[in-house]
Amino acid sequence: GDVLATADAFLSLREAAAYINTGGNIGRALTPGELNQIATGAGTATIDLTGVTGSIVLNTGQVELSGSSTIVGPGAAQLSIDASGNDPSPMSTPTDSAFNASEGGVVNTWSNDFDGSRLFEIRQIGPDAPSTVFSGVTLTGGDAKGPGAAILSVGTLHLIDTVVTSNHGPGGAAINHTGTDGGDLHIVRSTVSDNIIAFDGFGLDPPGGQGYPAGVTQGGDEGGGGVAFHARGP
Repeated sequence: GDVLATADAFLSLREAAAYINTGGNIGRALTPGELNQIATGAGTATIDLTGVTGSIVLNTGQVELSGSSTIVGPGAAQLSIDASGNDPSPMSTPTDSAFNASEGGVVNTWSNDFDGSRLFEIRQIGPDAPSTVFSGVTLTGGDAKGPGAAILSVGTLHLIDTVVTSNHGPGGAAINHTGTDGGDLHIVRSTVSDNIIAFDGFGLDPPGGQGYPAGVTQGGDEGGGGVAFHARGP
C-alpha cells in the first residue's frame, strides 16, 4: 500500500521506507504484524513483500530511501510497484518527432508526459553511501521530470529477478545510478524494456563498451539515444 502512519496488520511500502529513513521513528510503535515485515540489523533493513501480490500503486509521489535496504517481493510476475497513481496522464504516448542535428538525429516530442514521478529516489544522508537491493518485483509507471524515470540512486544498487518496464522520462535513462564511494550497479536475471526516454535513454548500452551485464534481457525501449540505465562512477 501507499499509506503512511496507519497502525494495522500490514506495513505499507511508504511506512517501511519512513521507518528506515528515521531509524525506526515514525511517530508510533509498529504492530506485531508490521514488525513481521521488516527486519533491521548490521546497518541495513529488509522490507518483506513476499506475501503481497498484485500492484502497489504509489499515489503520493516517489518513495525516498536514505539508508541501506533490501526490498523483496514474491516475483516480478506476482508483484508490481506502480507509480502511475502519481500521474494524471499515465497513458500518454509520443505524438510526433522533430529532427535536431545537435542531438544527433530524430528527437521525439511528447504529449502530456513527464507529469508524474519516478518510483524511487535513493539518497545519501551522512558519510556512508547506501546499498539497495530490489528483488522479485516489477517497477513500472514512472513518469519523471528528471533523470531516472524509475530509479534515481547513489551508492550500490542491485536488481535481482526484477523487471523495469513502461517508465517515461525526458532523459537520463530509466535507471540513473551514481556509484558514490565506489558503489556499483549489479543487474542479475532481470529485464529492462519498453521504457520511453526522450533523450539519452533507450536500449541497454553499458558504459565503456563493457557489454551487457550477466543475466540482463533488454529490448523495446524508445528514445532519442542513450541507455535504459545510466551508470556513473565516483
